[in-house]
Amino acid sequence: MGNNTGFLGVPLIGIFENNYVYVVWHDASHGILFRRSSNGGDTFDKTINLSNNKTIQSFSPQITVSAANNVYVAWTEIYYNIQRQLPSYDIILKKSMNRGVTFEHDRVDSINKGTGFVEHLRLAASGNNVYALWVNGTIVPGNYHDLTE
Repeated sequence: MGNNTGFLGVPLIGIFENNYVYVVWHDASHGILFRRSSNGGDTFDKTINLSNNKTIQSFSPQITVSAANNVYVAWTEIYYNIQRQLPSYDIILKKSMNRGVTFEHDRVDSINKGTGFVEHLRLAASGNNVYALWVNGTIVPGNYHDLTE
């Protein structure tokens, strides 16, 4: 799917009836990338960069497809707060209401707004609803164990 000479990883696939196949993955140079096939994977449309990374790191993408064939992609972003000298994490969710042809230009929601860390993000769709689940944690300086919830 990609031709980056750097790290590519965490490919995920979403499939819907009528031969729609959706693929999302992490690209170290470009962020979160998405491709769509409307013919069962024989060919794929051009790559869409969902995160448009500049200085933020995006990783751990997740994908789900609703009963209406809406495509939802979420991922974790990490950036450094210079004043706090600690990383900050957000969970970003984008959606496509036209079977993955285009995605909303702005972020739908910045769910976490965390001052700690985020891991193990998962997405699921049921009917026309989408659900996100993750582990939210607090970094405890000087402590071997961090606190999670």
